[in-house]
Amino acid sequence: MWWDNSYLYDMSPRLTSEVENVALNVMQRLLLLPSLNCQESALHGLNHWLEIAPERVATIIDEALDRRIIDPQLVGYARGAALGKLE
Repeated sequence: MWWDNSYLYDMSPRLTSEVENVALNVMQRLLLLPSLNCQESALHGLNHWLEIAPERVATIIDEALDRRIIDPQLVGYARGAALGKLE
């Protein structure tokens, strides 16, 4: 998936807060799309960013689950992402 690109993940500790904010905003907006693939991609990316911005990632996933915008097929996947348990 796109979020696995090493230039995003490996360099993330050195990213500016602006770039970090944009990346997290993109993933948050992807969760709003009615596409299983887009939501799965966003959750996968959020799983990677948990190390970098744990509070923000938890908030994004928790709010999406609370608002029931995540496809029911991905609820378990979302919970795994919130805990950093995805590969």
